[in-house]
Order: sequence, then C-alpha cells, then structure tokens
Amino acid sequence: MSVELQLRTILQHHWATAVKSVDMFYGESLKTGGGEQEWKDFFLAVRAALAFKENCPRPRIYSDAKREDVRDSLKSINERTNVSKKLEGLSIVSEKHLTAGCCILIFIKEKSKKRQF
Repeated sequence: MSVELQLRTILQHHWATAVKSVDMFYGESLKTGGGEQEWKDFFLAVRAALAFKENCPRPRIYSDAKREDVRDSLKSINERTNVSKKLEGLSIVSEKHLTAGCCILIFIKEKSKKRQF
C-alpha cells in the first residue's frame, strides 16, 4: 500500500482542486502535464498570482513579473478563452457539496480511487 501526503496552504488546495476539477469535467490531463494550452496558461498565471499573495517563488515565466503583469495576463487569457465562465459552471457543482463550511470531494476513476476528507 502506498500513501501520499500533501501539505498545502488553503490557496494551494483551492488551486489543486480546480486543476483536478477541470481534468475531470473537461477531460483534460493538466495534473499529468497534458491538456489544452488555454488551461495551462490560465493555471500558470493563477499560480503566479497565488505566489504573490503567499510571498512564495513564482513560476519561471513570471519570475520577473510584477503583480500588475500577472493580473494583465489573467485578464488577457480570460478575454481570449472565457475561462472564468467555464469555471463558474464548476463552482456551481462544488457549492452543492458544501455543508457547514466543509467540503468532501470524492474523485473515483476506473482503476484508482482517491478520496479527500
């Protein structure tokens, strides 16, 4: 039996959950390095924005960027791809699972089962 332990901040957890949700509901494979470029660009820019918020190193492509540059990138990506509209549909699915401030996500695939409590 193997065990995977992940330590994340709340923001990192939300980012990872969003990546996993896009993989599941849009048939992408972002978690394993695949997927459409629009999603990759978006989540890379979000990672950079979160790095500013948490005072952590930013992805290499944004290493010299200012906050405004990252914000402008996110705005540009959204204008080209309408990513925020696509994510709104996923948030509606997620909100239905909220109970008393807690969220239990269960992702089940054919060969592997992953549960998060």
